[in-house]
Amino acid sequence: MVDLFQLALYKHFAPNGAKLPVRTGFRISWPSPRGLKVSTDEAIYQIGICPNCPSRAEQRFLFATESHYGPIVEQGRIVGYEQIETLSLFRCERCEGHLLYLTTCDPPGGVGIDFVPGSPNEVAELDTNTFLEISSLEWPGISVNSLSPLVPKRVRDIYDEALSVKSVSPNSFAVQVGRALEAIQKDLGIPKRGLESLEISPEGLSQLAIKIKNWRNVAAHSDDSDVTAEQVEEIDSFFRLITDYVYVLPDKLGKARKKLELTADLRAEGIIH
Repeated sequence: MVDLFQLALYKHFAPNGAKLPVRTGFRISWPSPRGLKVSTDEAIYQIGICPNCPSRAEQRFLFATESHYGPIVEQGRIVGYEQIETLSLFRCERCEGHLLYLTTCDPPGGVGIDFVPGSPNEVAELDTNTFLEISSLEWPGISVNSLSPLVPKRVRDIYDEALSVKSVSPNSFAVQVGRALEAIQKDLGIPKRGLESLEISPEGLSQLAIKIKNWRNVAAHSDDSDVTAEQVEEIDSFFRLITDYVYVLPDKLGKARKKLELTADLRAEGIIH
């Protein structure tokens, strides 16, 4: 059994440019992570992992517990595990809400027994980007209508305002979604009048963005036209397609690509077959 946990963390889970983790006693010492604040009383904080608060808000680590799955047995001894999962509890210092995260480590070939973390608390010491990449928020649940946390918070906040009036005021909903679209343009560095040059999809998602803008104009001007309930559903569907394509899909593809590259590297090194 090889030290796959160390290798996988270095190639996939560790921050860019990080050195290999060094085992010291019963702990693995990571290079100083970004987005992590440790106070004088050894309290550990993540930054920006609360979906309800700004990215600069701090979340204090409270507790973690670890589970090992798929024991790998050689000559009657457990020499590793196929997967390690860690449940960690945080408390947001801004909204005072509690957050339960599930972090999964399942590198190809498994985790060598000698490189199983000495303490589940170590997951809280990952840098924020790495932590969010391999973790999922288990509680509180995110509303099915809410946008993915990968979407910029400004866009999500405006969209949530739109949802609050969706069922009572189609015109107001269209106006708010138009504002959220402008926030996406600003995030991408696209001028307000530059939607025609927005080539975010070969299937023409830019045309959907232009259609949303047109609906917003209809809703914002007091004439004989109003946005209908049927058009509200189209506006919602088109806007969510844009956010998924711009923010969610690249993240999913990036994770899949990293996993494929790691598997190829391990095969090239003869670690797995």
